[in-house]
Amino acid sequence: MKLAPIFGITDFLGVLQLSQAALHHDDPEALTGDMPTTAKHYIKEGESGVDMPGLLWYTQATDRTKEIVKLADLLEAFFFINMEIKMGNKFLIKHKAGAKGRVLEFAMNHPDWPTKVFDECVIWMRTMENSQSQIYA
Repeated sequence: MKLAPIFGITDFLGVLQLSQAALHHDDPEALTGDMPTTAKHYIKEGESGVDMPGLLWYTQATDRTKEIVKLADLLEAFFFINMEIKMGNKFLIKHKAGAKGRVLEFAMNHPDWPTKVFDECVIWMRTMENSQSQIYA
């Protein structure tokens, strides 16, 4: 799913800013390791003690860009859980509904977004759930 066009971001600079913010939003985790979401709530943006040049793409991004990156992160988590389940990871079955709910709740809490954002998220998640495809190297 390509989020930029759904949000009307089609110009080169807009796509560049969004893609770079998405690419660098987790840069501090390259040093600290992946942090549980619950721990991230206690660290304010820009106060992680990590100074990385690429991180500026994210910290200086607009609120809308950060929200799109967050939506992409939530969709990626849903994708990851679905793929793991398809590969036989039964532990994540209990987390699937929560991941789906977080995507839907986040999209619904942004009434200023185009309606098609929510619709596309629903269609994409439904496709992921119904897909019989497996991951191949």
